[in-house]
Amino acid sequence: MKDFNKKIYILIVLIILFVPALLIPVFKNINENDIYKFDKRYATTLIDVYNSAEKPITFESWFSDHLSFRKNMISIWATLNHKISVSCRPHYIVVGKNNWLFFGNQYENAIDKYRNIFDFEERDLDSYLSRLLSLDNYLTNKDIPFLFVVAPDKESMYSEHLPSWVTVSDSSNYTEALFKKSGDFINSHKVLNLAPIISSKKAEYGDDLYYKSDGHWSTLGAYFGYEGIMDNLIFNSGYELEKVKFFGYEKEDFDNYSLQKTLGMAGRYNDFKTNVNFSPQTQIEEKYLEEEKTWQNLQLYENKNALNNKSILIIRDSYSNAMKPYFYNTFEKTYVIHYEKAFLSDGDASNFYSILDEYEPHMVVLQVVERRLFMFSSRLPKEFK
Repeated sequence: MKDFNKKIYILIVLIILFVPALLIPVFKNINENDIYKFDKRYATTLIDVYNSAEKPITFESWFSDHLSFRKNMISIWATLNHKISVSCRPHYIVVGKNNWLFFGNQYENAIDKYRNIFDFEERDLDSYLSRLLSLDNYLTNKDIPFLFVVAPDKESMYSEHLPSWVTVSDSSNYTEALFKKSGDFINSHKVLNLAPIISSKKAEYGDDLYYKSDGHWSTLGAYFGYEGIMDNLIFNSGYELEKVKFFGYEKEDFDNYSLQKTLGMAGRYNDFKTNVNFSPQTQIEEKYLEEEKTWQNLQLYENKNALNNKSILIIRDSYSNAMKPYFYNTFEKTYVIHYEKAFLSDGDASNFYSILDEYEPHMVVLQVVERRLFMFSSRLPKEFK
């Protein structure tokens, strides 16, 4: 009987050791898709192994990337680490207090920027403002009101939930330095830092303005971002504009946000989502205006029953996704496009010019999230002509 039990134990060990390796071909495509989606990289290939001078290391990477049940094993490991407030992927995701997750330095050095250990020079600020001024002058000559908006990072708004080791140095904060230097823009209501507006709502709405396991603000936080943008547009556009009315919000349980998935945790995270009650609240489907149909390409939301018979072009990143319903109930035509599609690399603004000429929006909003503020300046041409 003892010999039989030993054989069973040996068989179980062999299964654990060899079955995941034998099933690699079955899981190959699944693993590669997961790595591209969550790690934001391509899986190591056999060609990489063949071409590498460090073949043992590269083969280990290939084996780790393609091992069967990879996602399940990562989830178990990530969950065990999370229970002691540790991230198994600290460069990607930082585990904070009270189950809050934050972007790591893989994402535009998010943590280093918050800690003020990100180097920049005075000329960086001057160059940035010069490009913004050129864009503003270009739009002013076309009689198009312009607003540059910075959406605050989650780290800035909920620093109390960051881990204790995330301390802030006495060095200058890039965002604050840029806004301090852009006094004329701020006074003319053409540059808007949404951080003070969102921060002022925390006393009433607590932790409900951003999601715990996602990198974005909630639809509640997005509403107050929308409201701040509209107040500035009303001030400097010369148009009499109505805003959608806010009537409160509800919360419901929600799961599987992006930071949780990137960390590798499967299963429930006990997060939430907010459902804002506002009026009017018509649902509008997007119409793609370019051949490539992705969320980054040019889209139109047309609403004949909107509050204002005006059009707006919003050049944005993913932070504007939650604001879109507020805008397309405000404007008859709402055009949205990611800034990486509007302004191509090397300062190519040809697509931006084409959009203005073809669709003639009444006003333009350029929205950038705080962590991408520094890198975005190189997207803007030095001069708009």
